[in-house]
Amino acid sequence: MIIIIITSNIIVLSPLFEHGLFSLKAWTICILINICFPPFRPFPGLLPYPQVVNFMLSPDPVATQKDSNQFSSGFGRKPFPDQAIKAMRDFLEQVEGEFAGFYFLNWGGAVSRKSPKSIAFYWRKAKYYVEWNSSWTKKSEAAKNIAVVRRTRRKLQPYIVGSYINVPDQGIKNSGPVYYGTNYARLRRVKAKYDPGNVFNNPQSIPPARKA
Repeated sequence: MIIIIITSNIIVLSPLFEHGLFSLKAWTICILINICFPPFRPFPGLLPYPQVVNFMLSPDPVATQKDSNQFSSGFGRKPFPDQAIKAMRDFLEQVEGEFAGFYFLNWGGAVSRKSPKSIAFYWRKAKYYVEWNSSWTKKSEAAKNIAVVRRTRRKLQPYIVGSYINVPDQGIKNSGPVYYGTNYARLRRVKAKYDPGNVFNNPQSIPPARKA
């Protein structure tokens, strides 16, 4: 879908897709306006992409937020027993941040219809997804809030499998199989093919497989 905004004799065109804004090539924009809107001549000009984003979107909530967060997550195959519920309660009694808490999402359905080995994401056969996080505003509060999230993970570990890479937890040791299950070795081979020098990396990124 193309959105057209006319304001102060400036025309802004940008396609809006499910996952955000993407810029069209300048010539494409010129052709679209000249064909669809012939009265607008001469062409008033193009806005740089950052100006389009600033014009059309509200401030980035990540860039403007005052709270920091520590997340962890896992997938459950059975309902939580009493011991796990107690670990949740202990966590909720200790955290103080406004945005701290537990989050559950029922699993199954379409996500379970594909084989776990068909693409990178492995954890398709669970019954539910669980995520918890702490939040804080002062740097002095960081250590205790990170610690309570990781301590809770240790308590819940007997009742969950895996973790979701979208909410990374650097407290997870040997995180590759935790995030990617048995797909991890294959993903390392893919990494070795396309990025053997490990140029694109982060503390828990997939390292390239070593040559045999």
